[in-house]
Amino acid sequence: MDIHGYSLEKLHTLSLVDLKKLGKQCGLYKYHILSKNDLLKKLSHETIPFEEKFKKVTKKQLIQFAKEQNIKVKPNEKVSVLKEQLEEVYMCLLYPETGSHEDNQDDKDTEKHNRPEKNDAQ
Repeated sequence: MDIHGYSLEKLHTLSLVDLKKLGKQCGLYKYHILSKNDLLKKLSHETIPFEEKFKKVTKKQLIQFAKEQNIKVKPNEKVSVLKEQLEEVYMCLLYPETGSHEDNQDDKDTEKHNRPEKNDAQ
């Protein structure tokens, strides 16, 4: 299995400098201060987790994204507040295969489908 162009065994044999270069290529947040073990943990996934990608989003990018999505935000708001407002919409854009959380609201009724109700007509 190739992860970022390397096999898992090859990834573990890379030096710290090479791992940091790979972390920079993949867009890891604060890759330059991570230890070798932390870099290996984060790079051993096929895709970079959403949280890692979302940490690197700047205020300017968030405001631009909000304009594109026709979402009203206050430009003078703190970055953390903007991220809270736009996180779910941004996640659907970065990972469209995950879909919206609204689609999964009926999960609590799955037992009904697993155990059909018995008819009293005998």
